[in-house]
Amino acid sequence: MSRELDIFDAELVERDSVVPRAAVEPGPRYLVTQHTTLGPGELPPLADERPAWQGHDFRLTDEDVADLGEPDLAENTITNRDSTSGIFEAWCAAQKPPRLAHPCTTATYTPYGLHLIRRGKAGECKPDSVGQYMPRIWNWQPVDLRPDPSWFKSGLRVWKKEWAKAGGEVKRAPAVTIGYNVRIIAAIDETTNIGKRDAFLAALAYSNLNRESELTDQLIGRLKIHDTGLYVVTATSKTDQTGKGAGRFIEDREDLQLVRRARAW
Repeated sequence: MSRELDIFDAELVERDSVVPRAAVEPGPRYLVTQHTTLGPGELPPLADERPAWQGHDFRLTDEDVADLGEPDLAENTITNRDSTSGIFEAWCAAQKPPRLAHPCTTATYTPYGLHLIRRGKAGECKPDSVGQYMPRIWNWQPVDLRPDPSWFKSGLRVWKKEWAKAGGEVKRAPAVTIGYNVRIIAAIDETTNIGKRDAFLAALAYSNLNRESELTDQLIGRLKIHDTGLYVVTATSKTDQTGKGAGRFIEDREDLQLVRRARAW
């Protein structure tokens, strides 16, 4: 029986020798993150693709800068934020070595929160207070450089549970009863313009469950007076920071005399 043999013209090389391979053209590089979402057959964007932005695409006009400089927060909110951030800056400066407060890292934000929790456990403040301070600092940081608050929040939750088990209780200001509100109104001199305003706003605050900030924003144009009551529009509130507004009809009552006092104002 005969067999056909294949003969190769080759050269023997050492086992450890490197045989060069033919050069291969590099393929495209794609930019993929945890937020990448692709449809069927769709490819991710190329890593070297960039929008054709130019210098003027990053510029604001003087008018734009001036408009953006207008505060979009309530005055008391700005005061509280500035006070809280100032104390945080002082704490950062006192560390050895000093820490950068703005923008701060997660490893700076977290120890400061734990520092406040330790002070709270010593009786200086309550969990709700610390829970208000730390978000102010977080909001104060640049949007794209904000620290991770999850470590601090975890510590705060543990303290809240311990504090509640130990008998801790949040003290809240009591609501004004109708009897007390009537006594307040009775002490106002309604013969003056200021008195007419104050008496009406005191009656309205009770009837519409207004906060002080909502009362100070109340305008005559947002009131519609009817014989049996008022239609009141609340333009902004603590729970409506976007200014969508909400209106409701408030029926008049003999002890508050909303209609008479609104007309007098």
